[in-house]
Amino acid sequence: MHQILNRLEQHLKSFDLQKNPNDARKILECNCKLLLKNAGVSLDEYDGKLAQGLIDYLTIERLRISKTQLKKLKTELNFINTYGSIESHDSEEFLIESDIDKLSKSILNLMDFIFNSEYIQIDERIPDYICINYKNITSHLENWRCDKIIKSVYPNRNFEILINSNGYSLYEVKEPDGRKLAFLFFGRNVGFTSSFEEIRDKVNLNIFNSFTILYPNEISKITKKPVLNRTRYIEQLSSKILNESGKIFIKCDFIENYIWDQCLPQQYKQISNITTEKYFIDQVLLDANKNSILTQELVKKLISNTKDDIQPIYLILGSGGAGKTTFCEQSIKAIDHLTEKGIKKKAILLSSYDIPENIPDNKNIENIHDLFYLIKTDTDHINNYSLELNISSGNLLIVIDGLDEIISKLKDNFNLEKFITSILSLNDTYLNSNVIITSRDLSSFVDESILSEIYTLSLQGFDEKLSEEYFNKRFRQHENVDELVKKGLRYLSKINIKSNPTPLILALIGDLILDGDDSIIDEDTEYFIKDNPLDLIIYQMIQRDIEKQNLLISIDNYFEIIRDMIIEYGGKVDSNQLTEIIDMSIENNQESQYSAFFVSPLLSKRGDFFYLKYDALDFWFKTRVLLNLLKGNKKFNKNYLSIIYTSNSYLGGDIVSEIDNFEIDIKTLNYNI
Repeated sequence: MHQILNRLEQHLKSFDLQKNPNDARKILECNCKLLLKNAGVSLDEYDGKLAQGLIDYLTIERLRISKTQLKKLKTELNFINTYGSIESHDSEEFLIESDIDKLSKSILNLMDFIFNSEYIQIDERIPDYICINYKNITSHLENWRCDKIIKSVYPNRNFEILINSNGYSLYEVKEPDGRKLAFLFFGRNVGFTSSFEEIRDKVNLNIFNSFTILYPNEISKITKKPVLNRTRYIEQLSSKILNESGKIFIKCDFIENYIWDQCLPQQYKQISNITTEKYFIDQVLLDANKNSILTQELVKKLISNTKDDIQPIYLILGSGGAGKTTFCEQSIKAIDHLTEKGIKKKAILLSSYDIPENIPDNKNIENIHDLFYLIKTDTDHINNYSLELNISSGNLLIVIDGLDEIISKLKDNFNLEKFITSILSLNDTYLNSNVIITSRDLSSFVDESILSEIYTLSLQGFDEKLSEEYFNKRFRQHENVDELVKKGLRYLSKINIKSNPTPLILALIGDLILDGDDSIIDEDTEYFIKDNPLDLIIYQMIQRDIEKQNLLISIDNYFEIIRDMIIEYGGKVDSNQLTEIIDMSIENNQESQYSAFFVSPLLSKRGDFFYLKYDALDFWFKTRVLLNLLKGNKKFNKNYLSIIYTSNSYLGGDIVSEIDNFEIDIKTLNYNI
């Protein structure tokens, strides 16, 4: 078998280099002999047969495969024989470029049917060239993190490596009561029979109470599910070779399954119960090459089991209100459905809103573990080994919402370059590590060479069709749904948005339409920029709320209450704190004004606390406060300027870019900064 595989490797190299049809015929013959040898057919039966004779000798009975599998194999073999023999005989016919392309495709299909089949088990180490080019297995040194698996499952135990061979590692774990446990980790490219025989000859198996055999998960290209035939094959083979006495307890499993079952605490296998946007409309993502994909199609791709064309990091870029948080929540929900069905996959959300307010100066965030424990503070529940193993194997999909906000909050305590590198390093062997990151533009935070290693997509907002779809969904429970949809689209056209509106814009318009007419209010105030669509909408919402609730305050007073809530309390206040803010902002307050303000269309209540109803409003308020402070000379505002500027614009970023869109006298700007 070893010799046949080596010859096949040489013929494949030669064909790929020279595209000689005669090499294709040799590949055909080699693969036929490989199939017969692998099925245990004696060489004497087919020795001396050439291409057509070998093809004819392949039968269901000899290969022990289905009629369908044999038909697929013979279709490609016959095609290769026809084209591969043309230039081997005296003929005036020659293959043209398109024929060679068809021949190459047929060879690729044949190799796929043999080496990536769940019905044909090649129990032999495959030459590197075949692995790399036809099985998509890289030839670099694999790091299955075997020691970390053992440390996670058996903490504080003594263990040692008994054999560290090419393709497998055998560990011995010693229990306090004297029992000895064996752990055999296989790589992707290994001969099982030869490995088991080597272990049997080198190690006294009778010393072990149990023998756990772990091997990488293989996904069928047809069913998209784990190849269970491999498990049955290893179970039968290990029992035959390693357990002749029948006294050893042998357990076989996929490495990824074992990590989920044994290395992940039960609380992380529960669904997240995240509340998603009830008016969610999927939007388009666009990559650097203008290729498009819907956000939920991307999520389905990531959880489809196949590792083909899956990237370790997906960076989703979008402006404030573009739907980044909604995308994260929908992604978590989609994976929750899998978790509920018993599929070993779970998503964990790490949000910028959950970053603690006071970070010690010596607390540096350089990898995904640091960020996880900063937000989750779960070192007692999931240790560093378990976290790394489950991320690396693809059991845990980490979703990071608002990386730009995280950088702004942590400042020099966050090393973006090391952070990205740490995520990429987790994808070294399992090739299934997935991290989704949402952010505004990151180019001001890091060198572009780092970002080039990340697959970047941008949210495109809602075109006219999607906008109409959103309004239909938003107003569908109202009797006059058609009229409301028309009002929403009419208002959208009036505010003169130059690009596709964001979900935030549409959500706010929906709130406005349900609360009144679609007329445009256009007046100057201290904080609002009257020719900006979002400013117009928020201004109008505030004015309507003032009129509706009979609030004895100005629009600027209303703005300042929200401002103080964001700056002094981090955007989260209880009833007493909100009452205190209103007291300090408005003279001659009446009790009715407190309760009236509690139902502001810009706020929502979760539990005992009030928050901004839409996350992206936080960004808008901060930019408008900063613009007002940076262009003014009010000394009593200097403290707010210091707080909000240094906490949100320390390293540049989207807030600085937004401020740069508006003219401010440079001397005043420099003085204030």
